[in-house]
Amino acid sequence: MTETTGHSLDLIWTQTLALIKRNFQSNMQTFDAFFDTTKLAALDETTATITTPTAVNAAILKNPSYLNMLEVALKQVTQTSYSFKIIDRNSFSEAVAPAVAPQAARHNFFAHSRPNPKLNFANFVPGESNREALQAALAAVDSPGFINPIFIYSATGYGKTHLLHAIANSYIEKRPSAKVLYTDTNQFIDEFIEFSQGRYDSRDFRDYFDSVNMLLIDDVQFLSNKKKTCEFFFNIFNSFVANGKQIVITSDRAPAELDGLEDRLVSRFSSGLTIPIRRPQPDTMLSILRMKVKELGQEKLMGPGVLEYLVNHNPGSIRAMEGDLNRILFNATTHKNPTITLEMVQELFMDRGGKGSAEKDPLTSEKIIRAVAEYYQVAAAQILSKMRTLQVATARQLAMYLCRTMLELPYTEIGKTFSRDHSTVMTACNKIKKQLKQDPLLAQAIGNLRKKLSQKTVETAVKL
Repeated sequence: MTETTGHSLDLIWTQTLALIKRNFQSNMQTFDAFFDTTKLAALDETTATITTPTAVNAAILKNPSYLNMLEVALKQVTQTSYSFKIIDRNSFSEAVAPAVAPQAARHNFFAHSRPNPKLNFANFVPGESNREALQAALAAVDSPGFINPIFIYSATGYGKTHLLHAIANSYIEKRPSAKVLYTDTNQFIDEFIEFSQGRYDSRDFRDYFDSVNMLLIDDVQFLSNKKKTCEFFFNIFNSFVANGKQIVITSDRAPAELDGLEDRLVSRFSSGLTIPIRRPQPDTMLSILRMKVKELGQEKLMGPGVLEYLVNHNPGSIRAMEGDLNRILFNATTHKNPTITLEMVQELFMDRGGKGSAEKDPLTSEKIIRAVAEYYQVAAAQILSKMRTLQVATARQLAMYLCRTMLELPYTEIGKTFSRDHSTVMTACNKIKKQLKQDPLLAQAIGNLRKKLSQKTVETAVKL
């Protein structure tokens, strides 16, 4: 069997996925759902072993058309034809794991929940948008239990999961004998279901948590409407706090905005330190990109203006920016270019035509407020004031609603822009949402404003 390192496998698969991604330009949801989460687990002389998060995902990729895409793309990258073995990660881990006695296996809780050693504080890029969250994460390592819990929330891809892994790795490095549980909420729910169905000994499962020194939970919003799991988590949470054990939680929204959770759990989440990670600024994104290029050893390949171009064409979206980087690296490797020039990159992304991540001038709360003010013939300052005339109040509520739906901002962040608390913003958004179903004129106004705001950003991008 030809030995291939994990780094080599990752690089091969990154290039392969970049090639496959071209087939889904008009349907990125399919790519994100079924291809983006796959990994190249092994590669021998004849067979490529691909792992997927679930058995369903594996079954879907065995569809002949998808399988053909995989075969063609991997052959292009490696210049070798391979047959494919597609398997879900749990089954793969069981297949390669050494045999263990049944009794020992019974107590191997959260076997697949491990921090990624590649994600640490050294390669986390600080900026104005995430500085407070980074400081809180460092405090969790240096003074565990002093601030408890620490609740970090942000939109997807802003670095909160990176911070959780960094906390775990740093804590273990400083305290080698300590036990840290890093897990995402879906894995926590799966383990609880196993426990509740009697597959674990009840005492053993509870004892396991007693042995954990630090608990790191990612994407806690997925506990929504999981009543029994929430009740169990509530008890675990209280036990950790009472014993001075650090808990760090992440979510895509602030505690007060978590629907489907009991008030007592939301109250516990809010009892420590709650910190948002905001949309990253261009200078932070440029630093992230430079670090990524350095890690890949491709600094000399980048011509003047290339990295700035990628930042400007992916305002606030780290993942989209890194995806574009992978694409240009793959293109350069395929065509054996000694240098990636700005002209080459511009030509490579001509197919986007100013849409999507080619947006040069990102939509902001301020632009939405100005557009609404112009539409309703009021001043932007009036929308932000305490004035309560019908026309101004309607414009204000509509602006809040558009900030929520078009920018996907948390209620708390919108509240800061409008100098209101989050409950006022939530009420305004719910009111507009309800009226939309009954008021065709309001629906028309929102449609016109959305069209105007969307056209403006696209038109700006086309002028690049």
